[in-house]
Amino acid sequence: MKIPVDIDLDEYRQSIGGDDHGPCGICPTGHIMHRIDHAMYNFARLREQMVAKQIHARGVRDQRVLDAMGKVPREKFVPNHLQLSAYDDRPLPIAEGQTFSQPYVIAYLIEALALQGGERVLVVGVGSGYATAVLAEIAGEVYAMEHIGQLAEIAASHLMDAGYENAHIMHADGTRGWLDEAPFEAILVADAVPSIPESLKSQLSTGGRMIVPVGSNMRAQELVRLTRQEKGQFLREDVADMRFVPPIGEHGWEEDTTGMATSRARDLEKTGNRSIPARVDIKIRRRIRHRGERRFAAAAGSHRGTPASADR
Repeated sequence: MKIPVDIDLDEYRQSIGGDDHGPCGICPTGHIMHRIDHAMYNFARLREQMVAKQIHARGVRDQRVLDAMGKVPREKFVPNHLQLSAYDDRPLPIAEGQTFSQPYVIAYLIEALALQGGERVLVVGVGSGYATAVLAEIAGEVYAMEHIGQLAEIAASHLMDAGYENAHIMHADGTRGWLDEAPFEAILVADAVPSIPESLKSQLSTGGRMIVPVGSNMRAQELVRLTRQEKGQFLREDVADMRFVPPIGEHGWEEDTTGMATSRARDLEKTGNRSIPARVDIKIRRRIRHRGERRFAAAAGSHRGTPASADR
């Protein structure tokens, strides 16, 4: 049986038996295609469909963002058994009980940063590394922080495999920011916070923008864009109502007050500390020692993001 490579994914699923999918995420349970190698599946075609139907059709118009979403191999940032579901219009599970946001959400957040290309960007909450890779296609350097050690390691591996040399990941409490690399022209906070951390505001350059979900309710937050103006003043814009995973850290949620147990909280409980003290800067490729920190240098064959000439 030949694997179809140039049809709509939803149409294909319906044609072979509907929504009762097996472990590959596409074929119905027990379908013969579970025994077929999917290695040649046309992911490039799925990326095109994702950009057109899930992102552009919903109003994202920044050509830099559309181009970046069309380039990054999303299938490289999900668990192997979910690769054929990588371009689905839904969140996907990743390690440590966390989820991987649907494509449109990531595109929406990055568009809200209003990047022009070549910026230094900080990401708080790296997850699988996919949003960092999309940003690396646009920005000059991307510094991403993740307080779950396993996720930091996995994201670094994904970025290495995909060839992103201008992405740097640190295992640390992201709510404190990355002071050694500050200031940043853009900051993307992927997790909800009860209030905007002063440490992150102080690391934003004049004219820089921060996108952060804020709210006292862990179940729903307001997506806020904060722009730093002259003399340290900030312009606050409420962008949208959204729901995000609450981070645990010095300036994040200290405990699960609503009974919504999260694996992030459990991970921190294992360490016996609310803000992980270990700092692991993962830069991808060969291991080196620097001031007692474990680092990974960037992979050869840079896939560095370059400023685009399209509209912003």
